[in-house]
Amino acid sequence: MMEAEIENIDIIAPQVHFGKPEQEPYFNQLSLACYDPEKIHSIIIRFLNDYEININDFPLDKGSYSRTILFRNQSYLELMIARWDKGAKTQIHGHPDFVYEYLIDGLFQIESFKKNGSYVNKIASNSQQPGEFICLQGFKGQFDNAIHRITAKKESLSLHIYSDNALKGEIFTDFKTF
Repeated sequence: MMEAEIENIDIIAPQVHFGKPEQEPYFNQLSLACYDPEKIHSIIIRFLNDYEININDFPLDKGSYSRTILFRNQSYLELMIARWDKGAKTQIHGHPDFVYEYLIDGLFQIESFKKNGSYVNKIASNSQQPGEFICLQGFKGQFDNAIHRITAKKESLSLHIYSDNALKGEIFTDFKTF
């Protein structure tokens, strides 16, 4: 069995920029969607149809990924675009209670994990194609929900919505084989 041990480390925040004022009606609609996956997905599809989202409009962090915050409200609903270099891989990490992720362009390999005491066990591995989305809901106030690791199989662009600061997500170290 492969397991990973929990590690508390500081995360260095990647590059951050902000959305445009004319996009505000969409951001307000997201704030009112109350973390309803169907409503959020509908708003995001309209947003993507109304605004050309070009991969080259977002900063590239060679060998990694950049985060561009488009919107964050006072209750910390956050909408973020990530640009991924080919081969970029996240650490194994958790999230706040609500996560929505939509792949705009590229190809992801997503490994899912389940927390088992002070370790995580790999439970699945799936690819994600452009136009596909993931929406997960967990426990409020916890940052070990939706534990996963993303690998960009080619240069990619994704849109993410979180119910709280995603950088607070619990980090897990690499696999150990037992």
